[in-house]
Amino acid sequence: MSHTLPQTPRKSAAAQSAALAALSFSSGTPIGSSSSNPPGIEPPLQEVMLNVLAAELDGAYWISDTILDTLFPVDQRIYDGVRNSPELKRVYSLQPEHLQATRRPSIMQSTATTGPNSLPATLQAWPATKAGERAHYPPLRTLINTILELTAAQIRRTRLPESQVLGKLVCSVYDRQVQASSHTKISGLSQNLLKPDLILCTRAVAPTDTCYWGDLDVVIEVKEHWPILFNQAATYARCMLAEPRAKSGHRRRFCIALLFNHDDMHLTLAVYHRSGCTRTFEMPIYTEAGLDRLVRIIAGIRSIPDLEDLGYDVSSDTNPLLKDFPYSKTLFYRSSVLGRATRVDERSDVPYEGTQSVLHSFYERDAEELTDALKKTTIRDPEPERQPETAARRSTRIQKGKTVPNNPVPDRGLAPREPQYIAIKRSWATDRHLAEEAACLKAVTGMFGLPVVLEATRKIPLLKRRRYDSTQHLIPSDAIRDLIRYSKEAQKLVQLTLYPNAEDDEDNENEDEEEEDGEDGQASNPDTEIDPTIAPEVRFHTQAIFATIGLPIENVKSPKVLFIVIAHATVGHWNIFSEGYLQRDVSIGNVMILKRPEPRKVVTNLDSKVAMETQKPCQGMLIDADHVIRWWNRGPVRSERRSGTIPYMSLRLLKKWIYSESAMFPHSALDDLESFIWIIVHILAVRVPTVETARWLQNLGIQDKESHRYTRKGMAGDIIDWYEDLATCPRPLQPFVPFLGRLILLSNDGAKAATHMENMGARGQLTKEHVYERCRDFYLKYLAIFFEASEALPDTW
Repeated sequence: MSHTLPQTPRKSAAAQSAALAALSFSSGTPIGSSSSNPPGIEPPLQEVMLNVLAAELDGAYWISDTILDTLFPVDQRIYDGVRNSPELKRVYSLQPEHLQATRRPSIMQSTATTGPNSLPATLQAWPATKAGERAHYPPLRTLINTILELTAAQIRRTRLPESQVLGKLVCSVYDRQVQASSHTKISGLSQNLLKPDLILCTRAVAPTDTCYWGDLDVVIEVKEHWPILFNQAATYARCMLAEPRAKSGHRRRFCIALLFNHDDMHLTLAVYHRSGCTRTFEMPIYTEAGLDRLVRIIAGIRSIPDLEDLGYDVSSDTNPLLKDFPYSKTLFYRSSVLGRATRVDERSDVPYEGTQSVLHSFYERDAEELTDALKKTTIRDPEPERQPETAARRSTRIQKGKTVPNNPVPDRGLAPREPQYIAIKRSWATDRHLAEEAACLKAVTGMFGLPVVLEATRKIPLLKRRRYDSTQHLIPSDAIRDLIRYSKEAQKLVQLTLYPNAEDDEDNENEDEEEEDGEDGQASNPDTEIDPTIAPEVRFHTQAIFATIGLPIENVKSPKVLFIVIAHATVGHWNIFSEGYLQRDVSIGNVMILKRPEPRKVVTNLDSKVAMETQKPCQGMLIDADHVIRWWNRGPVRSERRSGTIPYMSLRLLKKWIYSESAMFPHSALDDLESFIWIIVHILAVRVPTVETARWLQNLGIQDKESHRYTRKGMAGDIIDWYEDLATCPRPLQPFVPFLGRLILLSNDGAKAATHMENMGARGQLTKEHVYERCRDFYLKYLAIFFEASEALPDTW
């Protein structure tokens, strides 16, 4: 059995710079290497996305053959029946062992299948390895479909339960663009459409048929280089993880890919998930052992019994609260393969107008009945001159234990009730701060600038198994790290984690050691440099439900409202802080506009101005508590690894991160306050088009942390220069610069104050009261500028 590992080419500097977050000891969202893109910043081209995903998954590949038994168990009778079938031997014939070096098994195929020159299918040699990848599509499809048909026959013969979801699974050559639905576009995925070579789905796909990512069950990629195979499949996985399943609306927890290297005729199964990718050892399909493996893979996939085992999240099916809100649309999704992949969906009891919404069917057969009932339902107004309301405007809330009648009696003389909404936030989080996150949400629910929490963050259980949904079972206990797929930077970070003092000796390294590295940018002998048994980073699927609905802040209707929303979210941040927690991830996706402004409890622990402002309805909120910690825990301010989203992280924290990847240092509320400034800058860069703001958008999209900090310092410098001489400022930005300049100067003072408190803590001189009062002073200064700007700026862009 060959266990040759695929080689990884030398990574670009951009790819190398972001290798870190995939490792087991990383904290939080992979902000340095995430393939998500901030709003307003165009998704990268496919070629660039390949490099970005290579960086995102750097060091996060695992190898385990037991993943087959873990995810895709198959009855031994089915496997034996398929493997020993005369039909399989008739369709696919291996060379005798002494001739297998030619790598040319025979496969049933014909050179002409239609027209007067059609020929009967005969055994012919598999295309030569250098024939080009498309020459390998038809024989691979024939072999896979033969195994699928034989598996189906064995299931019937043994009278085992048939798959509820893959009973009609078929392999088709696709090799054209998969269409991107509105959900993919909302998710910020690249609009450069992708082309998987072959696909497995539950219908035969004709050459003219259109498929969406939600239609596909398995993608199959054929290439002659392993690194390209893995990276290309990762781009498909990113799209498949983003889109809902056709008809039912379920979202994927993991996705499946088959990778075939036509140069060496080896094949592997890869499962992409939120902790990386787990694959089997690759096997040559021209050997008996390789054919054994292929039969095992295909029969296992064909035997998957239901949606949950296929990798979909079906937890909503048993949640009675969610059944009352069957329609959804995505408000925010941080698109990536690895990491939290935070998604916020709005759920409604009526269909959405003017947009594509997902109908969540808890049993797929109910979907058409429910849709038909909604179409037949109207509200009639007693005034004859007015037209009846459309079905889309009528509330058709699903009652527990009831179904919607096929011919409901029209309601006469009743005004339509307002649609009801809830918001669901799902993400994949490490276990480190989940308890603190849930406690924080319960403590601050419904406070000014924060959502009303119906269900605090909790782990989502699997329906069929007595355990929580996590990536732990996707990386079996015998899995080893695919060390050849580490960049040198990732290897260095592993060493720093195991040997923290190694970083201090970096300057003493002999330059000649660099010449000992292989040409592909990997260590010459990775097995001796990294322990392959380092534990993986386990992520848990989590959910929180909110009664307060938010809209993306990038859709804010005016500068006035922008600063009101930022001010109200800042008050929410203060409420979290005053309860003893630190939020640590203020970003554009975590600050939202309330869909319906709501009255909240007045905030009285700041000053009279804030108390007066919070008597008004709340219009903005801070929604995220993923990285929340207790900022004072039995002693000094807690030290943690850096946290945040790179375009909004304070310049102080960015500098510390550049200085040391593995350092632990205090994250201050003053760092979070600076993040609100960068959200404003980002919104202005999107909404106020100038040459300068176009450059700002490019700068915010830079992922290399050192380059990013350098360009963002330049942006801050430009704002200060304009503030000091407004005549030099581009005219469209002039109304904003008087406030932005003061905010930048205030953030500089905040950075100095945070560093001073950090030094006091190191000397044991810092008290909780000092931190509270010092931060409170800065909250008041920030809020004073935000509220002043909201009063001075116009009500339109």
